Amino acid sequence: MPRTSRDILQDLSTRIPPPPLAPAGPHDPTLKLEIDRLNEKPGVKAALHLLNDDLNECHEIAQAREGVPTFDYLHAVLHRREGDYWNSKWWFARFSHPLFLRLYGHKLSPSAFIDRVQAVETGGSERARGDLEGLQLREMVAIAEYALENGI
Repeated sequence: MPRTSRDILQDLSTRIPPPPLAPAGPHDPTLKLEIDRLNEKPGVKAALHLLNDDLNECHEIAQAREGVPTFDYLHAVLHRREGDYWNSKWWFARFSHPLFLRLYGHKLSPSAFIDRVQAVETGGSERARGDLEGLQLREMVAIAEYALENGI
């Protein structure tokens, strides 16, 4: 029996170690076809590709739906993960999303999160890396859950 999107989300959200800030390539290349075959909306598929570190697949889906906040969010996150920090900030400045307050609170903004990621990727502490990877995982899971719950 084929796995559901929730099964794949569960597997990707509990993987150890968590998704890296800047992946070198897909975590599990065999998941591409499995995700593509799901009977789900494009936002769910894009979010699952992002969680699988398949930035190219996520990018294709998100870029084709520019102007829709959840797709713009996915687009901003994938550019941050690529190390394209300026582009990520540009995308984050273009939209608002209901998940921002829940994920970043009042003390952190998407832009400040990008600055912290950039600092770690250019020689920051491993402890800080772990904290940022944890927040990034919560962020990507929240986007996937939001897409599932809202039929995006």
